[in-house]
Amino acid sequence: ETVNFFRRVLQMFFVSFCWCIFICLTYSSVTSFRANRLVSIHSPYISRKSTSTLALAVENSLVSTLAGSAAGAVGLFAAYPFDSLKTKAQTFKGGNSVGILGMIKIVMKEEGLRGFYSGVFGMMVGQALIKAVAFGSNNWALNIQSPGQHSIIQLVLAASFSGFTASFLVNPVERVKILMQADNTGQYTSEWECITKIVSQDGLFGLLFRGVDATIVREIPGYALYFVIYHLLIESTGQWLGSGVAPLLCGAAAGCLSWLPV
Repeated sequence: ETVNFFRRVLQMFFVSFCWCIFICLTYSSVTSFRANRLVSIHSPYISRKSTSTLALAVENSLVSTLAGSAAGAVGLFAAYPFDSLKTKAQTFKGGNSVGILGMIKIVMKEEGLRGFYSGVFGMMVGQALIKAVAFGSNNWALNIQSPGQHSIIQLVLAASFSGFTASFLVNPVERVKILMQADNTGQYTSEWECITKIVSQDGLFGLLFRGVDATIVREIPGYALYFVIYHLLIESTGQWLGSGVAPLLCGAAAGCLSWLPV
């Protein structure tokens, strides 16, 4: 059973990764075609400088989208057991609160290993899309303003834009994730069953937009802090930390600090 479980995890990761590659390649082809059409138009309102800026923004956004989607899926799988423990501890109805070790024992006793990964398959796909949108939109917003060095205000605006756009994906994905994690009675056998029950109760609009205002309020400052801190740390420490270590340490530090307003 454990072998089949991890085999399904690898299958879902492969499918989500291939899907993200397909989206990115499609997006790149469409935007490259549009950029080439702009070059061929002889108009005093469209310069080659603005066209090259658009092409650079598209190219950098594509890289960020692809990298962000892959990192999002892998990162979610690695951190999912801890996130499940958090949700289960917050929704625990056993009276007295239990610590993390006590919650681990309860989950292992009642649900087994699968209890730590309830809903992880669909969430890997969802998180891949969320991170793709967040990283791609942040990079696009930066390059569309001015490629190269950016001011703090430009960094904040781009990061806030990424948080706003990602919120509309985060909202339904996290609702399904929380319901799957908190389900210790076997009410939902799959992510799809969870989605269909939500839609039957709240409708499609409820699935997509219920609580989206609170999600936007949370995601905008969270992503603003994350991208701005990461950018500043990379600029200040990237040379002496090295290209291999700097993204890891700076990303970890930015990730921790971005939870302060959240």
